[in-house]
Amino acid sequence: MKEGDQVKNGRARTVGKSLYLVTDAGFGLQFIICVCTIGVTVGSCWSIPSLRDWVIDLYYFVMDEWIRTTAHQYAMWSLLGLLSSSCCALQLLLNAMSLGCAGLNTVLGPLRPLFLALSISIQLASWYVVAFALSSSSSSTLSWVSTALSTIFVALLSFLPEALTLYTTTSKSSKRGQFSEQVTNKNNSNIIQPVASPTRTSNKINNDLPSSRCYNHKFRMDSVGCAACLTTVHGVLENIPSVVHYKTALDENQVTITCNQAGQEKSILKELEDAGFRMEKYNVE
Repeated sequence: MKEGDQVKNGRARTVGKSLYLVTDAGFGLQFIICVCTIGVTVGSCWSIPSLRDWVIDLYYFVMDEWIRTTAHQYAMWSLLGLLSSSCCALQLLLNAMSLGCAGLNTVLGPLRPLFLALSISIQLASWYVVAFALSSSSSSTLSWVSTALSTIFVALLSFLPEALTLYTTTSKSSKRGQFSEQVTNKNNSNIIQPVASPTRTSNKINNDLPSSRCYNHKFRMDSVGCAACLTTVHGVLENIPSVVHYKTALDENQVTITCNQAGQEKSILKELEDAGFRMEKYNVE
């Protein structure tokens, strides 16, 4: 049995994956719970004198020993931003080197609401310190600029998965998101007649679609698990001339590809494997 499968009624079925985006169902509730938990914890510590003194000492220790230099400061923000995005930027770097999916989103994705709540809470604390706790006017301007830059930096890293998803779903493409109706011939081969869907995400009509027949292929995306990997897979398919349209479905762990030439299955798999994503033919039961 392959990873990502479960047994039901004696058969293996594919278990869908998730991008763990802020727009996913349930993410907002989890985020609110994490924020409330952090708020209650901080409030409880602040209401107890001994714990409040410990928190203040810890804060100044971090300020003095860790965030003493700008490099150390942005190293901390980078870590928080990476964790808040399930290390999406790191995965993009791995994809650029054709190393494939590291599975970071599988591990860190479920914890993303917590990391995002921590990042926002620490940013709010930083703004509070800058606005009310700094009395030195000579360092006030520098502190405001540094805090603003850190906020922008953390936001860019934290919401990188959403930015990539928005890019892949709104960018103009003549191939992505078009569907087709299957036509069964006498040999029961996988030949289809292309039909444009009125709900396709592309605003551009694909004039390369042949009027006679196309060849449909469906692959398992076991090696794809995040927005960064999906973006890379889309880029690979866009650059294959024989691919006339495709549709990825991470929740179903599959990609459907339609070609205007026969015998393209191995070459498509080779292109994807060279980019770091090894896939297998999807067996429909």
